[in-house]
Amino acid sequence: RLLAEGIHPQRLLLEIHPLLMHEDPGFGEVAVLNVNRLDWRDLSVLRRYVYDPAKMYASWVRSRVLPCLSHRVLLQMHWAPSWLEPAYRNDHLVMTRLDRSGWTPHFCDAVNPLQYRLFLEASVRAYEPAFNHYHITDMPDRAVREILDTCRHERIAAGLFLMPEASDFRAAYASDTRGRLDDYLAHLSKDYETPVFDATFACRDEDFADGHHLLPPGAKAFAASFRQDVLRPFLGDGAQRLQTAGDGDRPAAELAGRPAASHPSGARR
Repeated sequence: RLLAEGIHPQRLLLEIHPLLMHEDPGFGEVAVLNVNRLDWRDLSVLRRYVYDPAKMYASWVRSRVLPCLSHRVLLQMHWAPSWLEPAYRNDHLVMTRLDRSGWTPHFCDAVNPLQYRLFLEASVRAYEPAFNHYHITDMPDRAVREILDTCRHERIAAGLFLMPEASDFRAAYASDTRGRLDDYLAHLSKDYETPVFDATFACRDEDFADGHHLLPPGAKAFAASFRQDVLRPFLGDGAQRLQTAGDGDRPAAELAGRPAASHPSGARR
């Protein structure tokens, strides 16, 4: 969409969500794809990443034929929030907290131990297929590589990063998952000469609402470390060395001219 509108970024920092690199029918991003928000150009891209393209096109046509129906929840949120069904009221609360940059904080500022445990269990259940049978599947891998291929073709400097996770959320992964993920990211980094910034261990457990969504105080603290450990080396003078240095075994933190991160994985190349 950016390129089609004539917007050509110099750099792209792409989040890798480990659990969404595993995708099966009924689980993954395509399983919750909202076709109402797509335009015709989007379909030509996404058709390569859905299990049933014909169904996606049919749903999209219906959403265009009856927009008052397909967008009814958004219309209710704006004009008649009291009419919303209970399932959508939390979405409305989130949308009312949208800031000028398009970000929304977590719906609560703090959780007690019982709430955290309940939210954590719900999160682990939601990602259960990936936790129990983790492997990097074809479609997410192709999507990531297509983005990186586009960046290479358009001369856009790309970087990859992982967001923080709490220790008890990480404990739900199978024992060999982290090794598989590290190997995958190492191959991506080598294939595309792209730095990888790993912030998995950057936050305390008490910073999270459910093991992987940061509470507002935790997000504020993480923003400072993200700026220092990821954005500055990626966007600053060190970014050029990250992209051109030939020693693929040296960590990205070292190439950027700063100490390696203090957590086990650190920023890596």
